[in-house]
Amino acid sequence: MPFEGRAIKKLSFNVVLPVSLAAGISLVLMVKHLTHGSPRSTELIPPGTVLVIRLNQRLTSRTAHIGDRFKARLAVVKGAASVHLGLWVEGECLAARRALPGRRAGYLRIALSKLRDLRGHTLPLRTTTLSQWGNQVLDFDTSLGAALKTGSQGPGLYLTPATGSQEAVIRPEAQLSFVLIEPLVATGHREHL
Repeated sequence: MPFEGRAIKKLSFNVVLPVSLAAGISLVLMVKHLTHGSPRSTELIPPGTVLVIRLNQRLTSRTAHIGDRFKARLAVVKGAASVHLGLWVEGECLAARRALPGRRAGYLRIALSKLRDLRGHTLPLRTTTLSQWGNQVLDFDTSLGAALKTGSQGPGLYLTPATGSQEAVIRPEAQLSFVLIEPLVATGHREHL
């Protein structure tokens, strides 16, 4: 009988210890995931934040193609987020069509797709788009409810009179406004933005 008791104690020690150890490790991993796995509000740049950029090069409907990439510098950030100015952003041409003389103006539609932090790491962006027909600019900002304005300053929907059928040209000196439509998760990058 004493031999059976020692066997049961040894068996329970061999089973209980690994199960307890596995449960403890699982608990530690779960707590780590809950505290570090989901982004804190300080690691998010919220939707509605306006990113104002200056292009690095001129874009024109004469030479642009769908999928072409462009680079720009962050000039101004409007909203609750604090982000270093001068960071590089990358954008993409979503639509491009050459002008047909006497028939239609050229067309460009662009959006931002990436933000580079101070270490050079890229973070994906999802923003509103900017469209231009000839010299008529349509810049839609969902945070302003698509208010109609005349001019070319700040976010909103802008119309400038088009003359003739000309190429759409976006010059580097222009400040272009894009609005984040999804939060930018900056986990691990916040101090470098």
